[in-house]
Amino acid sequence: MKLIVSPRAKLDIVGHFIYLLSRNADAAARFKQSIKMAQQRIRKDPRSCATLTLAGFEDLELRFCRPSGFENYLVILQMTDTGPIVLRVLHGSQDIFHELRGG
Repeated sequence: MKLIVSPRAKLDIVGHFIYLLSRNADAAARFKQSIKMAQQRIRKDPRSCATLTLAGFEDLELRFCRPSGFENYLVILQMTDTGPIVLRVLHGSQDIFHELRGG
């Protein structure tokens, strides 16, 4: 199944990587690999990801998964007729609703 990663999600990944790199190069490398593995999982079976229900987003089929070893991060995706789209990669401390709205 084709997986699309939105430009905003790509920026999220780079931002989290740079943050981790400034603190621990090994953790940053593991994060990068964990995100790749999460994307492979989504590509293979996107419906295995947990459902994300948010007020104001009822018209979208949103799901999320947590990258292995980085459970404080969420890879948020939208299911579409053409396949999954990774919308954002957020840290659990971020306001998901606000960030999805364009925050």
